[in-house]
Amino acid sequence: MRTVEYDYKLGTALGLRRPRTSRRARRRVFSLIILTLCLLLAIGLAIGWTIFCRTVDISTAFAITDRPINIVILGNDVTYTEDGRPVEAATRADTILFLSMNPKTGSAHLISIPRDTRVRIPGHGTGKINSAHAIGGPSLIMETVEELLGLPVDRYVETDFRGFSKLIDMVGGVTVNVEKDMHYVDTWGKLSIDLKQGVQKLDGNKALQYVRFRNDALGDIGRVRRQQELAKAFAHQVLQPANIARAPQMIETAMKYVKTDMTSREILATGWFMGKVASGHIETNTLPGNFAPRYWMPDEEGIKELVASMVH
Repeated sequence: MRTVEYDYKLGTALGLRRPRTSRRARRRVFSLIILTLCLLLAIGLAIGWTIFCRTVDISTAFAITDRPINIVILGNDVTYTEDGRPVEAATRADTILFLSMNPKTGSAHLISIPRDTRVRIPGHGTGKINSAHAIGGPSLIMETVEELLGLPVDRYVETDFRGFSKLIDMVGGVTVNVEKDMHYVDTWGKLSIDLKQGVQKLDGNKALQYVRFRNDALGDIGRVRRQQELAKAFAHQVLQPANIARAPQMIETAMKYVKTDMTSREILATGWFMGKVASGHIETNTLPGNFAPRYWMPDEEGIKELVASMVH
């Protein structure tokens, strides 16, 4: 892949900050993409466990025994040419999640990293974290997240929104309370959002609009909250008996839209581990930081506190 150099400049406006948000607005709910992946992995594991083995130890599978196992999960946006063709090499990460699984405590932590987070991209200056994927793919965004959090990143899972939309349709849609009218059109990005306020059942296309809307005062932070709300609705729907019976078809659909450097054994171990954690949920946080024009500015002290709570 050809490397493209970017020159990011913040200007004097970076001195202007909006009021601080809560450092650790914790919610014991699943984020949208990790929920989808973990439920499918857990269902897949149940099949694999019955056929292949009786136990899948996550530390043994990853050959990591002295610390938590960390995975970056990416939900990708796609840039289009003028004639509507997707430009895969220019794909930016629209959703970035950091999943940490601690075998010693049997716990899991998830950090939602806003795509507008201002970071140093190794070898490419300073810019928004989602640009790292467009520049150097999963490996560069893994390296960028490592530097941001001060923690190793062991694997990545990458998906795009087409697969999620199909899964929503397969489970019969999800019911959510759309908190306000949402309208946005991006002709170049092939994104059109048109939702009315109120409680309603969303099909795959409408659900995708709901989780991608970010054109309000909270921007990417508001979008993260909507992803979490949809996650609860999706969890309720996917666990209905009729949908559990569709597990093989759901897994087949999901894997068409997932890329990962995890081995089959690591996937099974992750599914087994998250299946056990699911009953108690996981600890969910948004990366500590502050609003600034065009960026989410990381709060270094808040990040250190959050990381310390995860590793101990």
